[in-house]
Amino acid sequence: MAESIETRHENWLRVVWGLLYVREGLQGYVDTKGKQQYQTFMNTVNAKCNNQTCDQCQINIRCQNGTTKVTGKSKFRPAHFCDEMYKEIQNNHVRNNPFWMNTDSTKWLDPHVGYWELAKCYLSTAGYLDKTGSNQVDASGLLSICMNSSYMRQNITHIQHFEELRNIRNMTLHDPHYELDGQTADDCLDKMIAIKFKTEKPPDIIHNKSLEEIESLMYNTIHKKLEVFVVDEVERKVKVEVKQEMQNYSDDRGNDKREHQVEDLRHRLAKYYQKHLNRAPISPLLSDKDERLDMFYVPPKMVEKDHRKIGVTEREQGTSVTAYRQLFCKMRVFRKSVFMVGEAGMGKSSCAAIIVIKMAHLAFTTLFSIDQTSALVFKKVDILSHENLLFVLKSGILQETKARSLLRKSSNYSFIHKTVQEFLAAIYMSYHPEEFHRVFLPFYQKNGDVSDISQVFVFMCGLNIKLANEMSALISDIPHHLLFRSDGSHRVIVSGYKEAKASQVLDIQLLLYDFYFRLETIDTGVLNDLLAMNKSKVRSISTSSETNQATLQEVFSNSTDTLTEVFIYDVAGKYDLSACNFLTSLSISGSKLTDIVVNTKNLFELNLKNVSKRVEYSIWQSIESESENLIKLKINCIKIIRIFRQTLPRLKQLHNLTIQSTELGELALLLPASVTNVHTVVNGDGGEAGKEHSNCEVSIIGVYCGSHREA
Repeated sequence: MAESIETRHENWLRVVWGLLYVREGLQGYVDTKGKQQYQTFMNTVNAKCNNQTCDQCQINIRCQNGTTKVTGKSKFRPAHFCDEMYKEIQNNHVRNNPFWMNTDSTKWLDPHVGYWELAKCYLSTAGYLDKTGSNQVDASGLLSICMNSSYMRQNITHIQHFEELRNIRNMTLHDPHYELDGQTADDCLDKMIAIKFKTEKPPDIIHNKSLEEIESLMYNTIHKKLEVFVVDEVERKVKVEVKQEMQNYSDDRGNDKREHQVEDLRHRLAKYYQKHLNRAPISPLLSDKDERLDMFYVPPKMVEKDHRKIGVTEREQGTSVTAYRQLFCKMRVFRKSVFMVGEAGMGKSSCAAIIVIKMAHLAFTTLFSIDQTSALVFKKVDILSHENLLFVLKSGILQETKARSLLRKSSNYSFIHKTVQEFLAAIYMSYHPEEFHRVFLPFYQKNGDVSDISQVFVFMCGLNIKLANEMSALISDIPHHLLFRSDGSHRVIVSGYKEAKASQVLDIQLLLYDFYFRLETIDTGVLNDLLAMNKSKVRSISTSSETNQATLQEVFSNSTDTLTEVFIYDVAGKYDLSACNFLTSLSISGSKLTDIVVNTKNLFELNLKNVSKRVEYSIWQSIESESENLIKLKINCIKIIRIFRQTLPRLKQLHNLTIQSTELGELALLLPASVTNVHTVVNGDGGEAGKEHSNCEVSIIGVYCGSHREA
């Protein structure tokens, strides 16, 4: 039996009430554990810094306190309190990546508020800079602190329950109708009660109250005055939520974030309209009898008025709007924004919905036509009835160009912009996922160009993430040897991920197999998120200083059967690639890397550029132990010449050898018989740049490297 609207509102409020209990219970837990965490950190830090105090270094660019701003180039003062506490906070974060936009680092030393400024480093989003205690933080923020602080996590039995609670909070407070079915509400409350702690005395959280107690509290409140309570309580909570969000937004975000917020709202409204407004009740007396909107839609009477005169004078009659083109265009110029004003029930929403419904099918069919010559400009519009064709032409979104001849008349049609056509096509496919396999997949297999589908994919990430995840596999599955020649798939998947996050969708599982961090305009933060998401599926990776080191090692440990190409550039640390059984190409550049273990059994190509002595030694040891397929070797600035000379003759499959910036003096190199090409490049006055040699014996003379080498 279907639940009434009032019952669904009541279910929603039960979950909101439960979230209030969760928030109330977590406040005490976070406050208590936050103080214990702070004292533990203080003991460790004071032992390291020898009481070298500091309360002037500021890591938060949005906080005005402090005299010294900590940036990428200007670090904390070494061995002082601020520097050691910074390291302690970072090491305690589950991903070693605290969020600094909510803390005031000048107060870390303050015995009264230091614990709270430290705890705020484990929040995941901005908006809490001015919050002075756990009682001012919402449930989502408190859950983030518990999940991101390793110290607090150790007292939580099942951390996945906290992740489920965060998802419940987002699902409930972002529901546009403030409705939930009874089973979903019960499941949510059960998960709240399921929270367990390892502490002897658990905090006064929702699991200390039974499901029946929670429901009883809610029912007693609701049934006092149900008709008034449902409306007033929902409106009050929505207003508080919106006011708080806007306040946080106004305080902590700039104009660029405001534009992003507006764009996010636009996309969510579009998604809502497509999901809920393509059908409507045929009568106010039969609210449960819906019918397709285009079956009974009648255009409303509309007039255009000067918004500056509305309400000022009753004489403002306005200009009649007789064609939908007038809604979108004025003097043949596309309007930047359109506002439809009228009383409830006059047809504003239906008007907006019918416009999209009429055009989405046509947009999809033409854009993904096998004959791409008619994708943007087309003649066939037979999927639309004559009346519908006239409708979309009047809307101004579709344009007609008539071609006249002596024999016959014909018309060409096009959308006002390709992006509009792509957006409508994405809407159609999001609600007809079967079209992905019937039309979209054959289209892509024939054309194979990422640019043809990129924008549709981005829109899809905000409309139907399940289908977008499937599309991402198609986009990413390009030949990976093209990685360093084309970055198309990178930008498409990154843009799609941003769209999905902006639309606040869940279950984002976008696939990306090849990672190139050295693109100038790529968002490396997003790329690190995608790398963590695909750590067991990576085929090739080219790092930069922005690559997350912990995630990088996870990739080397988990992508053992897929990883074939690695370019380690400007990354510090130690890495183990011994499990990468199918590694065929390895490049290492720079001396930041301190050590590496490599599986060289199937290595085809090796490129070393000015690496550290330790790394070079490890590589030679691995090659000497097992390297049956090495064909190309390029090395710049050899540090350990003796081992190099010993290893070189054993490379029985080597064809190409390039040596740069290396001083060998009169030492001769004995090459394996398989070598057909030797190329040397010098950086000084003692040799010839770019000289070719025979494949029997090579003597390279007088090239200066500028660092110590072992003969």
